[in-house]
Amino acid sequence: MLVHLIYDKEENIDIEIEKKHDLYDHIIVLGYGRLGRKICEKLELNNIKYIAIESNMHNVKEAQRSGQYVIFGNAGKRSILESVNISEASAVVIAFDNSKKLHLVCNVLSKIATKAKVVIKVNQFKEKDELLKEFPNYKIVVGTEQVANGMVDSVLACEI
Repeated sequence: MLVHLIYDKEENIDIEIEKKHDLYDHIIVLGYGRLGRKICEKLELNNIKYIAIESNMHNVKEAQRSGQYVIFGNAGKRSILESVNISEASAVVIAFDNSKKLHLVCNVLSKIATKAKVVIKVNQFKEKDELLKEFPNYKIVVGTEQVANGMVDSVLACEI
C-alpha cells in the first residue's frame, strides 16, 4: 500500500477503523487542521466521542502519536465516511476551507448522513447563502461572524 511505502511500518499510522462497532452516537470531524484540532480538543474535554478524518498525512501522524482519534482519508469518499460508521453518527463537523471540496462533501453527506446533524464553517456570507439553498437543514457558521460575536462578548464581559 502507498502509505507503507512512504512511512515505515514502525510508524503505525491507522488508515482504517478496526473497531467500527464502537462508533455510534459519535461526532465525525472532517479536517484536522487548526480548527479541526481545536474542535477535537473541546470534544475530548467534554468526554464526547469523536473521530476525525484528515487528508494530510503529517497531521494524521502527529495526531495519532499524541493519542488523538484521527485517521487518514479523503472525506469526500463514501467508503471513508462509511468506515467511521457515519450512519450511526450524531453529528458531522466540516472544519476545512476548500470550497470545492466542501460542496462535494456536502453532496455525499446528504446521501449517507441522513440522521446526523451537519455543521459547517465557511468564510463568507455568500458561501453560507449558496450552501443553504442546496442544504437547508445544515447549520452553517460564518467564521468572521463568530469571531465578532466572541470579541463583543469578551468586551461586554469586561463591563466597559
